[in-house]
Amino acid sequence: LFVLSLVFYGWGEPLYILLMMASITVAYVGGFFIEKYRHTSPGKCKAAMILSLALNLSFLLFFKYFNFTMETLSLIPFLSGIAKPIEGLSLPVGISFYTFQGLSYVVDVYRDTVKVQKNPLDLGAYVALFPQLIAGPIVRYGELERALYERRFSFADFSSGAYLFSVGLFKKLVFAVSVELCYK
Repeated sequence: LFVLSLVFYGWGEPLYILLMMASITVAYVGGFFIEKYRHTSPGKCKAAMILSLALNLSFLLFFKYFNFTMETLSLIPFLSGIAKPIEGLSLPVGISFYTFQGLSYVVDVYRDTVKVQKNPLDLGAYVALFPQLIAGPIVRYGELERALYERRFSFADFSSGAYLFSVGLFKKLVFAVSVELCYK
């Protein structure tokens, strides 16, 4: 599931897979150190949480606001030669969603509402899960953890899902075409 989610994400932006992997690594390592120091050193435990949150948020803030900040600063006369935006820097698709997925995991581990994930591939599957990667919603790790391990298949559930998907697709096509025709 993790590998297929990466393939899905990389189809549009292969370079940004590395950013997602860095975000997952920060969350994984943060969770590991939170668990390691939970009972022996509460200060280190809290520091691990704060550092993990800060690093993951710095990725998000950089890609969302760096060029905007540089463009704004370049309007100030004495900074116009110093403040330069990075050409070609684009906002990675879904960065907000996967950043907040990682943040929710770290916070849940810190609050001790979920157990630390020992397998980085399982945490990666949670963060990069392709059905929600692009448009959300942000799901707490505890909710999805059970679904990752306790999957049950039934024809009735499959049929219900296929029906809902078909109805949604039909509505999307009908309403999208109707709206498009209204504005032509």
